[in-house]
Amino acid sequence: MARRKQTDELTIEKVIQWAVTLSPGQRRELIDGLLALDELSEDSDRHTPNTNDGNGGGTGRGSIEKKTINGCGPYLYLRFWSGGKHRSVYLGKGEQD
Repeated sequence: MARRKQTDELTIEKVIQWAVTLSPGQRRELIDGLLALDELSEDSDRHTPNTNDGNGGGTGRGSIEKKTINGCGPYLYLRFWSGGKHRSVYLGKGEQD
């Protein structure tokens, strides 16, 4: 019987299994970040800024910022509001313009 090759491919099922290990607050932050990603279009250097008032309200909208650091980059950051705090998550190195 042939064995199936195991891969480290990330699947929705694996993400959900991992998310169950998070605290409720961490899951809320993850959801807010995912909502921010979901609401962004992919064709803009800097997307519409968050309209959240910073008091924990709002819909989780955010922006992706291209940042150059010491002449290197661009580096992509997701910026969004979660739990009344402005969050920043490094997404990786972007393409040169």
